[in-house]
Amino acid sequence: MLHDATVSRLSVLTLNTWNCQGDYRKRLSAMTNGLAPLGPDIVLLQEVYSNRDGSDNTARHLARELDINCAYHPARTKTRKLDGTPMLCSSGLAILSRYPIIWSERYVLPCDPRDGERIAQFAEIRIDRTRLLLVNLHLSHLDFADNLRRRQLNCIISRMTNAWDHDHILLGGDFNAAADTALFETFADYPRLAATRATSPAPIGLGVDHLFAVRRRDAAPLLISAASATLDEADEDAGILASDHLGVQAWITLGTAGS
Repeated sequence: MLHDATVSRLSVLTLNTWNCQGDYRKRLSAMTNGLAPLGPDIVLLQEVYSNRDGSDNTARHLARELDINCAYHPARTKTRKLDGTPMLCSSGLAILSRYPIIWSERYVLPCDPRDGERIAQFAEIRIDRTRLLLVNLHLSHLDFADNLRRRQLNCIISRMTNAWDHDHILLGGDFNAAADTALFETFADYPRLAATRATSPAPIGLGVDHLFAVRRRDAAPLLISAASATLDEADEDAGILASDHLGVQAWITLGTAGS
């Protein structure tokens, strides 16, 4: 249960940042300009570009611009082109938070050599005395890999439940699966959990980025009060979309046990 008498309403956003594809510099500006007025409390980022020494890193740049905490983990290191120049870089995961990030860990998932390395990110933040577990993921993008994505999600949920000592869990990212696919039946394998998905702002069958509020069925309420698409228009200054994905923003209410 929550340890204080308050009810906190959080703005949570997930965005696949499309590593260094397209006009990266302009897109980075569009991401900054787009996120700032939204004022999210928590941001889950996937395909986070970083060069080898970390001096050029999407998540850390956004964290500086937004004056927010950052935890980043590299993944899928390979040669990509930035501004037409091939370079060795990674496409990892990051969590930005207005609240202190107590710890963050990199969790390796089952993968297919054709797809490359896949990881999830687990991190803890604290709001007053409430401990909140954040889980950020990017599942396989391979066609006809439904079984692999289900194995990946099952590993993540198993890790969540086996080490559960938090008040609540927020799970989100790029599932590479639409809301109406069988992937999300995985939650039914864990009857003690109640997982609520933020309503997809994209038509069913198209949106692959999702946010879930997860709680034990005997725990305090964890509610998603609203959700919307974000970063869905070209930035006025940069003249370009922030990413090839839309962001998904949701508002989460963390209730007390008696609420």
